[in-house]
Order: sequence, then structure tokens, then C-alpha cells
Amino acid sequence: MDDFEREFILEAVEEISDNLERLYEIITDLEKGLDVSDVYNEIFRLVHNVKGNSKSAGFDSFSSIVHELETKLLPFREGEKKFSKVDIEILDSCYSVFTNSLDEIKSNLSCDLDFTSLSKDIEKFGEAEDSPSTTHNYVQNQDHIENKKPYNEVKYNFLIVDDEESICEILSEYLLHTFNCDVLSLYDGEAAFKSCQKNQYDLIITDFNMPKMNGLVFLENLRKGHTVNKDTPVIFSSGYNPDLTPESIIWENVLILNKVVSFNKLNFSIQCLLHTKKSA
Repeated sequence: MDDFEREFILEAVEEISDNLERLYEIITDLEKGLDVSDVYNEIFRLVHNVKGNSKSAGFDSFSSIVHELETKLLPFREGEKKFSKVDIEILDSCYSVFTNSLDEIKSNLSCDLDFTSLSKDIEKFGEAEDSPSTTHNYVQNQDHIENKKPYNEVKYNFLIVDDEESICEILSEYLLHTFNCDVLSLYDGEAAFKSCQKNQYDLIITDFNMPKMNGLVFLENLRKGHTVNKDTPVIFSSGYNPDLTPESIIWENVLILNKVVSFNKLNFSIQCLLHTKKSA
């Protein structure tokens, strides 16, 4: 393992830790009986990001167990179920096991993790029918990740899709300054999809609310279509949490970031997805 790979894995561990800390804050509010808005979408987003980061870092067993939890969360995300007290207890158990496992990974990056017991608990998730618990407005803490330079000199081809030209300009300037890349900015999903049918991109950063074709429809067309970008990594940027469909194929190699995001966070997310693509 070279120095960059080790550094990348350790950064992935820290990113997973950040997502788990935010998850713990929500669980704590749920246990207190507080009302947290959009709780199911928020928890699904955090778990999805933990899965993506663990997969990119090569933590296969970790990624698999998180995927089991993500699958169980889908009916809640679709409004078909509400959390019971048992479900909240299982979420708390998941948080504890995931956190302890990360501590083991920090001590030994090649450690063998066993999630057999937790998997049995996750199987029970969503099965209880006692009264649901709700939550209150939840505000995420800002994370602090140091800006890192690109890990190799490969020239990348990036696509930015956002109907706000000022955001495209800011992102484009940052990417050109930080990465060895070419950047194309487009202002609606329809134009972006047409471009993706002809041009290969290494990464796509797309907004959700856009004219002609919104970000979700664009992503669905990209993943289900026959374009050269069917498997291209995507950063989904949104001012609010998008409606995540239950079709897992849509959300493979996708990270979801708030519209207002630090460049440090964006840098890490890009490197995470590019590393995953390189390892595929």
C-alpha cells in the first residue's frame, strides 16, 4: 500500500465517521421523542454515503452490511413505514457497531470484520409495529476536511449541470484550479443528457431543480440508457434532499451533497468517486 492509498483510506474513514456522527445526532433526537423534519430521507442519505465511502476504500464487508441497512430503509424513505422503538434501537446498534469497526480499521487497515450478529438484527428492522417516533428540524454540522491536491496527473473530463450560471462558473474555476481537467458547463438536464450520449465524462456534478429535465430524471436516463456514461460517477448537488427512488441502480456511484458545500468536502467527494471508478 503506497502513501497516497493509505492517506485516501484514512480520509475515507474520517468521512464515514463524520456521517455516523450526524446519524448519531438524529438517533439521539429520535430517542428523546423530538420531531426531526425529513428524517427518513436524511438517514437514508447518510447511510448511502457511508456505503459509498466504505466501498471506495475497499472495506467490502463494511460496505455490504451498510447496504443491508440501506435496503431496509427504502420502505421508510418511500413513506410506506414509520420507525418503531425497536427500529430506533437497531439503528443505535448499527451506529455502535459501525463506530467500533472503524476504530478497528484505524488500528489495522486490513482487519477482518464480522457483522454476522448485526446482520441478524438488521433483518428485524421494520418488522415491529409499535407506535412510531418522530423528530424535529435537524441541522447538520459543518465538517472540516483539509484540501488535498489530485492524487495523480491523469487528465479528467468533468461535466457540471446547473441552471445557475454563477454556480457553474465557481465550480468550473475551482475544478480547473484543483484538478488536471477539462470542464463543460451546461444549464439544463436535457442538454446534459444529449452531451452524455456523445461525450465520455469521468465525473458529473448535477443540480436537482433544473429546466426541461430535472436532476433525478437526468440521472435515471443516464443509468437506464445506453450512453457511454451509464456508470459514470455522479455528485448530486441539491438545496434539499432529493427523492431517492428505491431502484438501487440509479444511486450506484452517486454521492449526495448539500448545495452549499465547502470545497474541501467537494474535493474529497470527487477523489472518492474517481478512486472508486479507477478500482472498478
